[in-house]
This record gives sequence, structure tokens and C-alpha cells, in this order.
Amino acid sequence: MIPRASAPERRRLVCEAAIAATAFMLVVGFGLDWSGRFAFSKDESFNVMKAMLVGRGHSLYGEIWSDQPPAFTYLLAGAFAAFGESIATARLVVLACSGALAASIYAMLAACGGRSAAIAGTVAFALLPHALVLSVSTLIGMPSLALAAVSLLLLSWWREDRSHLQLALSATCMAGSVLTKFYTAPLLVVFATGIVLSPRGGDGRRAWAAAAQWLTMAITLIAGALALTAGGHVGDQLLGPHLAARFDATRKIDEASLAPGDAGLVLALAACGAIEAVRQRSWPLLLAAGWAVAGLIALARHHPIWAHHYFLYAVPCCMLAGYAAGRGWDWLLGLRCWTSPLRRDTAWPALLVAASLAALVQMLPDAVRTLSSRAREAGDDDCHALVALMRERGGQTRWVATDRAIFAFRAGLPVPPELTLWSSKRGDAEDLGALLRSSVAQRGPELVLLHRYKGPAIDDVLATRYRLVAANRAGRLYELMPGPVP
Repeated sequence: MIPRASAPERRRLVCEAAIAATAFMLVVGFGLDWSGRFAFSKDESFNVMKAMLVGRGHSLYGEIWSDQPPAFTYLLAGAFAAFGESIATARLVVLACSGALAASIYAMLAACGGRSAAIAGTVAFALLPHALVLSVSTLIGMPSLALAAVSLLLLSWWREDRSHLQLALSATCMAGSVLTKFYTAPLLVVFATGIVLSPRGGDGRRAWAAAAQWLTMAITLIAGALALTAGGHVGDQLLGPHLAARFDATRKIDEASLAPGDAGLVLALAACGAIEAVRQRSWPLLLAAGWAVAGLIALARHHPIWAHHYFLYAVPCCMLAGYAAGRGWDWLLGLRCWTSPLRRDTAWPALLVAASLAALVQMLPDAVRTLSSRAREAGDDDCHALVALMRERGGQTRWVATDRAIFAFRAGLPVPPELTLWSSKRGDAEDLGALLRSSVAQRGPELVLLHRYKGPAIDDVLATRYRLVAANRAGRLYELMPGPVP
């Protein structure tokens, strides 16, 4: 059993977690060449432009088609209002969320397994394949997981204190996680079940009541937020495209596997951590194990698997792996300092030490290469060149019609709300070429930028009403010619 932490001990843990988060953000912020990258993912385009338009008064789900929950869009819109509409602002928001995720991993492991476990778990998270890049990319995965991890941390504190405030805050964070990205929704069941199984001293009825309260608060917040923002579009924009895209057999190539190779030893170490959690009856880590299992089940029939998907179960695996590594290293340090007696069963802790060292050796080189790389993506210079031309012509520009909104965003120009989301999911639901033509015909945008789209839908419009300003590997930029818009 984990001893209850006193108030001073908890304050110390929170301070240490804040230091760990700060260190993580400094490493990513100054070590990774994130400012030079034009875009880490096409999804960055959708997220930043949705937030820009919402901040300028356009309605999400009404004017702006969106297949993602609303929380991250409104968070970014608030950040833009406070700090300016820039890609740096957006990426720093995600970096702060990733720092909160690292802090939550550290704080929970420090309470459950000590400082060695906390450091090991936080380092394991930082070294996971794609973790450094995703920690600063304007995507919704890390913010959603950060809120889920904070919710779990608050539940671990609630189990010690039985504080109604901690229970309510945990439910709020879990609701925020689901409202950021739906893939954490299975954790509602996992965490509620954990609360039911949390009685201490025969207070089983109180545990059932607490689980009901927690789940009711979380579901009420989720339903209320969706009703206020999405309304009748929950089915056609939020749920329908995701259910249709859950298993797409036509896509033969994945960007990432369900278990990236360099993460293999961390996942194996996590299995050892789950065994240790059972042996030590660590309730928070048993919940983390349930989280990992739920994540694996949710992704088992998901295709394609993108780089951010596997973090749904890899984050709790880092908690379990850190716990296992911490147990091994505490044993080793105890031997060195002669503070613990030699025992016959040394094979298990020695295995944990060896596995943690092997995982470090396996993953560290890739993380170092990621941090030391200063090379831009092929075509980034061409992208920036088109943005510079758009800025030159931005004075009289009301709209930019484009199939990749980040060009317009970087130029400080809005995209018509109906064109903000240009994705394969939306393409499955409607004809994007026809949508583009309709938007250009109705709005007469001063600029048209085609990044990948090469369909014939607006060829005649471009030929009669627009002139080609520039063309390179990044796309083709057209400018509206003087004269009345037909």
C-alpha cells in the first residue's frame, strides 16, 4: 500500500513536478527546431484556422465544418486573442499542455514510487518515438492526454483525502480531455470503475456514490458543452466521420505502427510495472494499467494508425515503466549504499535495471537526432515564399480560398469558413471540388492558393477571372483580376 502523503510532502511533489515540466519544455522549446518548420502536419492547418475564424466571430460547426470537439479550438482562440495570431502562439500552447502531461506523470510516480520512478517515467515519455515533435505540434492529442493525466492525478489525491473539490476537478479535467479529442472517452468507464474499486476501511457505498458523482459530472459537462457548441451537428460532423473512418481498409500504408519499434522495451517494462503495481497494490498505477488496456482495445480495430494514436496507451505505459524502473534502481542504490540487505530474489530487480538501461540505450539516440536536426522539410522554403507573396497582397484581401489553410494563416489572412477543413474525412462526406467552386463563385476571394488540389472544378473560373502570380513545389497562387465579380 502507498502511504498517505502529508500536505508538505504533496507541496514538495508539486514543486518537483513543476520543475520537471519546465525542464521538459525547455528541452523541447530550445532543443527542437520547431520555429523553422512550416507545418508538422496538415492537421495544424485546420486547427489554427478554425481558432482564427472563431476568434473573429465565425461560428464553429455552423459556418465552420469541424470533425473535432470544440475545446482546443476555443483554447487556441483565447490564446490568439491574448498573444496574437501566430503559429508560435499555437505551438507554445501545445508545449504548455505537454509540459502539464510530463508534470502529471512525474507527480503521480513520485507519490507512488519515489523520485527514481518519477524521473524514469518522465524520461520514458520524452524519449518515446514522435513525442518531442508532437509535444510542440498544433494537434489535439497531447492536450487531450494531458487533461486525462491530470484527472488521474487528482483521483489519486482524492483517494487519500476524499475531497469533493478534487473529485469535481478530476471530472472536469476528464470532460475537458474528451471535449478535446474523443479518443479518451473509454477512460470515463476505466476511471469510474477505479473509483468503485477504491474503498478504504469498508466505505464501499461511498465509493459507489463517488463514482456516480464523478461520472455524472463528467458526462454532464461533455453533453452540455456539445449541446451549446455543436448542437444538431454532433452526428453529421463529430460522430459520423469518425465512425466511418475507424477502419479504412483501402489505406494500405500507415504513418506509424500500433507499437513503434523503438518503444518496444518501454512497453515490455510497462508490463513489469503492472506486475509490480499488483504486488504493491498501487491503486493509481492499477488505474494506469486499465487506461493502457483500454487504449489498446480502442486502437485494435483502428486503421490507419497515425503517429499520435499510440500515445493513447503509451502514456500510461510510461507511468508503469517508470514505476518498474524506479523499483529496480532503488534496489540497486540500496545495495550500493548498504541500506538494504542482500536478498536471494535479486533476479527480478536486476532485470528491471537491465530493461530500463536497454530502453534508454535504444531510444536516446533517436531523441538526440531529433533535437540536433536543423534541416527543414523539403519544400518549406517554397511554402514561406508563397506566404511572403500573400502578405504583399494582403492589404485588400478579404478571403483566401485554399486547400491548405496554414498558408493563409501565416499570412494573417482568413479562409472562407466552409473551406477551413479540407481533409479526407470530409472528402468522404462531400465533394470538396464542388465546395471549392461554390465558395469561389459566391465570395470572389482575392487570392486562391492550390497546394495539392489539381481537380478541374474551378479551372474555368481561374482561367477567366484570375491570373497566376506564382507557382512552385508548394503550390499555385492566383490573384483576382480587376473587374466585377460575376
